[in-house]
Amino acid sequence: MDTKISLDLSSEMHCMLDSSGKIVEINALFLKNLSYSKHELIGKEFISLLAEQDRGTLKETLDNLAAQPLHKSQDADIRFSTFNCQIVSKNNQTQQIKGKLAKSDDHHIYMIASIAIMQDAPLARFRRFFDMSLLAIVIITDKDGNLVFANKGFSDALGYNWQEMTEYPLFHFVHEADKQATKDYFKELNENIGVTKEIINRCVCKDGGYKWIDWRAIYARDHVYAVANDITARKQQEIKIQELLEQTIHTNKELSASRDNLEKTLEELEIRNFELDQFVYKVSHDLRAPLTSILGLVNLSKLEGENVKSLMGYIGLIEKSTLKLDNFIKSLLEYSRSGRADVVTEKIDFEAMINDCIEYLKFMKNYDRVTHDVIVKGSQEFYSEPLRLRIILNNIISNAIKYQNISAESFLNIQIDLTGENGAELTFKDNGIGIAKEYQNDVFNMFFRGTENAEGSGLGLYIVKQTVDKMKGNISLESDYGKGTEITLKVPNQYEQFLNQQNDPVDKAETH
Repeated sequence: MDTKISLDLSSEMHCMLDSSGKIVEINALFLKNLSYSKHELIGKEFISLLAEQDRGTLKETLDNLAAQPLHKSQDADIRFSTFNCQIVSKNNQTQQIKGKLAKSDDHHIYMIASIAIMQDAPLARFRRFFDMSLLAIVIITDKDGNLVFANKGFSDALGYNWQEMTEYPLFHFVHEADKQATKDYFKELNENIGVTKEIINRCVCKDGGYKWIDWRAIYARDHVYAVANDITARKQQEIKIQELLEQTIHTNKELSASRDNLEKTLEELEIRNFELDQFVYKVSHDLRAPLTSILGLVNLSKLEGENVKSLMGYIGLIEKSTLKLDNFIKSLLEYSRSGRADVVTEKIDFEAMINDCIEYLKFMKNYDRVTHDVIVKGSQEFYSEPLRLRIILNNIISNAIKYQNISAESFLNIQIDLTGENGAELTFKDNGIGIAKEYQNDVFNMFFRGTENAEGSGLGLYIVKQTVDKMKGNISLESDYGKGTEITLKVPNQYEQFLNQQNDPVDKAETH
């Protein structure tokens, strides 16, 4: 085998000297420990690399070796000698090395050496670690993390041979995500001499994968001594368990959310069922009352025979009951339309819409007694749902007419504020009969009537509140019994919905 190849494949430090003691060949491991390049050492006297106090001793050893006669062996004529000295690296770090010197019949001197880091009793324990098969991985590095020695377990774990491993510091083999933590770990070892520290990190394999390694190390004599175990299988199992645990927690959260949603839905369904029962009961009662009254008046009119005056009186009462029934049915229709109305957004002209609503209500009883005025503040364009807005305005204005104070000159002042950026604020102020304080929290409930003399269905303000909620608006009421009522309505500007509607081809098709 070629001498150079033999030297580089070795896991020890090798050097070949000529008869004058100059370096002829040196292997990569020796170069790494001395921090020199090969061309810097070839032709250099080996003794010049030693500490001053050891140069004479090694020169004497070399001279004695040269003077000894060759010993016959089966394979070659070789002379042997041992040495133990300090060698100085290029960066002026001193290392104790020891080994053997051999002189062959070609007069070259062969040196086999290792770093003598196992001299005192505490460090001698690490020598045994290299030889114990129970320990998977054992390495020694200098304080900067450069590999000085590693057992076969380390190279087997990562798939590198020793020559490949000596080309890089230990950090080269550490996973990128764990490099900083490993460097911090080395720093902590350097700051705590003689104290064992533990770290778990990932080391990159030659095939591109990585292994989880559990390290225990100590810093002494300018070196880090570490033993470790490959815990990849255990770590993968832990990760799998963690993933399953997280998946279980996520599933439990989803189940909990589904359960909460189901409970909420059941509660809402129970409320809706109760409201539906109340609705059916109230509607059937309010529909039957005027019908029963009409039937009774018809029977009385039959008994009167040809008494025209009495008949006309009955007809007037029948008309009153019929109108009451008609108003109630209209309220039901408004309630239904408000819930099922398609959301169509348009630009709103409040003043024109309010005047239309007032014109629509001109046939109501005592309509002419209520004076009204409309004031618009601001000129910002406002977009909303015209159908739902008309339902709200019709009910509020009709209440002002219906519950006016007959003993006074009645008025309804309407103010529209369009100065806000996000919507419109409408204020309706009248001097009607008002609502007593104890009833004001109930005015938006279904079928609530604020006074015993109320002729309405009790659905008006309920429909208003439901419609305002669907428009994501807000409504509030303040009233002084016997003096009047003020209602404040806040409705958001739906300009963005209008733009989306214009860009939606489905909406455009329906519009045209």
